[in-house]
Amino acid sequence: MPNEDHLALLNQGVRVWNEWRENNPQVTPDLSDANFIGTNLSGANLSKADLNGTNLRSVNLSRANLSRANLNETNLRRADLRKADLSEADLSEADLSEADLSGANLFKADLSEADFDATDLSKTDLSEASLTSAQLSQINLSEANLSKVDLSDADLSGANLSETNLSDANLSWANLSKADLSDADLSGANLSETNLSDANLSWANLSKADLSDADLNWAKLKEVKISHETSIDEKWRLVWELVNYGAAQRNLSQIDLSQANLSQTDFRKANLSEADLSEADLSGANLAGAYLSEADLSKANLCRANLRETDLEQTNLKTANLDSADLTSADLSKANLCEANLRGAILHEVSLRNTALRNTDLSRQDLSRQDLSRTDFTGADLTDANFTNTTVPINLLKVDHLNKRRPNSLVC
Repeated sequence: MPNEDHLALLNQGVRVWNEWRENNPQVTPDLSDANFIGTNLSGANLSKADLNGTNLRSVNLSRANLSRANLNETNLRRADLRKADLSEADLSEADLSEADLSGANLFKADLSEADFDATDLSKTDLSEASLTSAQLSQINLSEANLSKVDLSDADLSGANLSETNLSDANLSWANLSKADLSDADLSGANLSETNLSDANLSWANLSKADLSDADLNWAKLKEVKISHETSIDEKWRLVWELVNYGAAQRNLSQIDLSQANLSQTDFRKANLSEADLSEADLSGANLAGAYLSEADLSKANLCRANLRETDLEQTNLKTANLDSADLTSADLSKANLCEANLRGAILHEVSLRNTALRNTDLSRQDLSRQDLSRTDFTGADLTDANFTNTTVPINLLKVDHLNKRRPNSLVC
């Protein structure tokens, strides 16, 4: 229960309260379990106050001094804490959901197990704060200072950490999947065994960082700064090198590049035979003239990729996305394109001899003047496909999706 005298003083207004605090610096205010819902306490001196279990829901605490205050298990939902001083405060298990903490000072604050649902932490100083196991999914932490912060095992999935200072922070075992870390300073950070899948690390500083055993599947590594002292698995250092320096004419045969983000990468005339590119993001990549024979591109994203004159013989492209890809003069003989998406792809003069196209989307494709007599079209979507002067298997004549002009278009 709160001290009734302290509660009465605060109820007289911030000016009276602050004068009393100034004249009685030796007194530790006890406001525990009090109800201040909706009150205006902007600029109040609540340093070292006991606010354990207090209801501060929707309270205006902007620019308030809450340094070293006990806010354990306090309800701060929707509170206005803009530019408040919460340095070294105990906010463990506090409810900070939907609170505005932008510009606040949280230096060395204990925020372990606090609730940050939809909290605004942009431009806050969280240096050396404890955020162990914190739930920070989808949180805005852009331009915040998180230097030397303990975020081990924290959930930061989908969080906005752009331009954030995370130098020397402990992010081991943290979930940063789909987080925006563009332009972030992660120098010296511990990212060992961290989930960085699908994260945006563009322009981030990873010099001297520890990324050993980190999950970098589909992570954007364009323009990322990596030094010789950065600890990163060999596979991902190679991906970083390819993305930033290109792979034209390189020998990458049998290399594992599965689940890598290689979007827009230059692979012209590279040797990728028998390489593992399964589930890789190759959208917009330039693979013109590349050698991909017997490579695994299953579930790969090749949307808008340049595959002109590419050797894809016996390549596994099952369920690959080739939407709007340019396959002009490519060799797809004996390739597995089952369930692949070829909608909008350019197939001019492409070789499809003995190709498996089961359940493939070939709607509106121009397949004219080709020998497809040994091609497997079982279950393929051939709506409005053009087979003018094309040799096709006998059973293709029975496919329901062929357009009505098929008797004049097919040679069997």
